[in-house]
Amino acid sequence: MSTPDALNGTNVFIEVREQPANVWTPVGGQVSHTETLTNDLIEVTSKSADESSREILPNRGVQMIDYSTEVIFVSQSGYDFVRALADNKGIAEFRISSEGNFPTTVMLMVESFVDNSENSQALRGTINLKSSDTFGWDL
Repeated sequence: MSTPDALNGTNVFIEVREQPANVWTPVGGQVSHTETLTNDLIEVTSKSADESSREILPNRGVQMIDYSTEVIFVSQSGYDFVRALADNKGIAEFRISSEGNFPTTVMLMVESFVDNSENSQALRGTINLKSSDTFGWDL
C-alpha cells in the first residue's frame, strides 16, 4: 500500500562525482534500499576492588552509514565508474536525490558490488556503500 505524500523511496536518483574533472556522472534510479546507521560507542569501565562501574560517553565514538541500494543503471559510464570504485577500493562523493527534497551528498566507499542483471534486460546492480559520514535525511 502506498502512502500519499510520504517519502517512500520512489523517484530516487544516484550520481557520483568524478575527479579531477569535477563532473557528476549519473549512476541510476534506485529500486530499493536498506540504510543502517551504526554508532560505535565509547564506554569507560572501572573494575576496582571497591566498586565496578560502566559509563557510555554521549556524543562520542564513530558513526557509520551502511547504505545498500539496488539500482537500474542509466549509462554504461555510471556502471563502469562504480564498478571501478569497487575494484580499486576507492571512495567518491555520491549524490542521492529524491523528488521534492534537497539532494544528499556524502563520501562513500563501495563495500560490495553485485551485477544482478538478467539477459536482455535493463542493467541492474546492488551496491553496498559505507561511510563514516552521516546522511542529512533518510531515503
